[in-house]
Amino acid sequence: IAYDGTDFSGWQVQTGQRTVQLELEQKLTSLTGQDIRVNASGRTDTGVHARGQVIHFDLATRIPLARLKLAWNSRLPADVRVMSLQTTRPDFDARFSATGKEYRYFIWNEAILRPDVRRYHHHVRPKLDVKAMKQASRHLEGRHDFAAFCANPGYEREGTVRRLYSLKVSRCGSAVMIVAQGEGFLYKMVRSL
Repeated sequence: IAYDGTDFSGWQVQTGQRTVQLELEQKLTSLTGQDIRVNASGRTDTGVHARGQVIHFDLATRIPLARLKLAWNSRLPADVRVMSLQTTRPDFDARFSATGKEYRYFIWNEAILRPDVRRYHHHVRPKLDVKAMKQASRHLEGRHDFAAFCANPGYEREGTVRRLYSLKVSRCGSAVMIVAQGEGFLYKMVRSL
C-alpha cells in the first residue's frame, strides 16, 4: 500500500482518530460484507508516509484480484492506495515474514522551505555537514544494541539488538536524504538516529 500520512494519526486503529488501518478495514468490509482485520509489516506514526508497506488479511471471495483492487481503491480516500494485491501462502504474515525494512527521511537544507516540499521534508536552515554525517553513519551500521536510540526503553519485547544493514546520507541540491535499511527497528529508532 502507499499513503500520505499527513492527515492520519498513524497506522494503528485508535479510538476517535483517523488511521490508515481503519480506512483500509472499513472500506474493505463495506466492499465484501466481511469483517476484515488488516495487519501490517510495521506501524507508522502520525505524519509518516509509505510507498511500499506490506499488509495481509484473510478474505474469502471469488472477486478477481484486479477487480478487488480497483473497487477497493475507488472507495478509499485519495491519500491512501492499494498499489498491488496478490494471493499469498496461508502462513504469510506481513510482520513476521518481513526480511527487512527501509525508512527514508528528507531534509530541506536551505534558509527558506519551498511550499511544494513542506509536507515531505523536515526543514533545517543551517548548512548540514553531509560529509561528517556520512562518516558518522558508518559507525552505526551492523549489529548493535540500539537501546540508546529507542524512544521507549524497556518496551521492546524482543530485545534491543538490531542489524542496521546500511545508513546512507546523500545531498541533491537543497535536499538531504537519509536512508536506513535494517532487519527491523525499535520504537522511533530511525528518527533518533
